[in-house]
Amino acid sequence: MPKRKQDPFDALSFHLGRAYYDHLQVIERLIEERGLSQYLASGMGQILFKLFSVDDCLIKDLVGTLRLSPSRLTAVLGRMEKSGLLERHVDPTDKRAVRVRLTEFGRSLESDCRAVLDGVNNTLCAGMSAAEKKAAKQALITMTNNLATFQQQE
Repeated sequence: MPKRKQDPFDALSFHLGRAYYDHLQVIERLIEERGLSQYLASGMGQILFKLFSVDDCLIKDLVGTLRLSPSRLTAVLGRMEKSGLLERHVDPTDKRAVRVRLTEFGRSLESDCRAVLDGVNNTLCAGMSAAEKKAAKQALITMTNNLATFQQQE
């Protein structure tokens, strides 16, 4: 029996993409509602949360931890620096390395950023049981690792 073609709109990748774009729209709305849209933009969240937990990081460590390309990270860091969220400085022990640290203003946004994160997570998980949340998280971790493995293959 011939294999039936899958409806592209029923494929997991379609739903993941749709969830991604809806996720961005929710973040943008919550950022706007908190009056932060002049400072925060797409791609900054994971960098901010990393610096909230471990400030004054080497850029090369951020690349590895966040799994961002150096060029993508550099572009986002530039926008963050321009918004007054962070500053770059040469590592005192290795003059070739560059570190980034939050400014006082950047640090002051932590509670607002956490509120946005809580709002996004509450929206994402509305109506889900604890078991469903755990299964969804594990599935997304697996998919993310699969995509990273694919990117590393040449």
